[in-house]
Amino acid sequence: MKNLLKVSLMIDDNEFIRSNYIELIPFSKTSMRTVVFKNVKVINKHIDLLSGEYEFSIAFRNKNLDWGAIHWYSLYMITSDIFDKDIKEGDDICIESILTHNKHIYYDQDVIDVYNLWQNEKVYDWNSFDINFKLSYISACYIWCGLPKSFIRNHIILDCLLIKEQIDLFYYLGIEMFGERAYCGSGFYQFEDCILGIYAKNKEGLPSITFKNFNSIELSNIKEDIMHLVGFFKSLKLTLIFEN
Repeated sequence: MKNLLKVSLMIDDNEFIRSNYIELIPFSKTSMRTVVFKNVKVINKHIDLLSGEYEFSIAFRNKNLDWGAIHWYSLYMITSDIFDKDIKEGDDICIESILTHNKHIYYDQDVIDVYNLWQNEKVYDWNSFDINFKLSYISACYIWCGLPKSFIRNHIILDCLLIKEQIDLFYYLGIEMFGERAYCGSGFYQFEDCILGIYAKNKEGLPSITFKNFNSIELSNIKEDIMHLVGFFKSLKLTLIFEN
């Protein structure tokens, strides 16, 4: 599969190195961070390397495999192994720096890690992710495909036993309604906005929905969340089926 990430370190507006993965090592006692550019390709060897302020960008492919969103960041380089090593193709480059964010786009390592899972075609277990990684996964889905425009099938089946916490609803409904890596929000407001956007254009094109194992739900908060969905779907006059 094509690389889905393109990370570029810029020095004086010239691209110095390029990578398809970057790792930020956090939890420093100071504001300093270690930024690691993995498996780099040297683009321009004829650049003067000095400590100072530089920029790097992270470009994300979308579902059409075009380069879509590009996030820019600034780092103030304190020290790095680029000063004392002959960089070769495939090296990892570490930079000790102070990282700042451009245009209110905050660095999210988890979103980058989600994209890295995809570009390496790694098998993952959704239930093994913590809530923060799940939220970042949904954010990555938005970068990948944006807002949904239509449903992929006429009948949706939601297995209620798969839902362990609220965000699971939107992950599994996204897959069932719109396909793998689909975005339909990470909360009720976003989800309902996505559905209403489609409904406004095609009131006759909504699917029917089966709630499988509905009577086997044990967690009261999950039951409440699903009943919230039921009320929303009923307001749109969807056909709902409840199975044990």
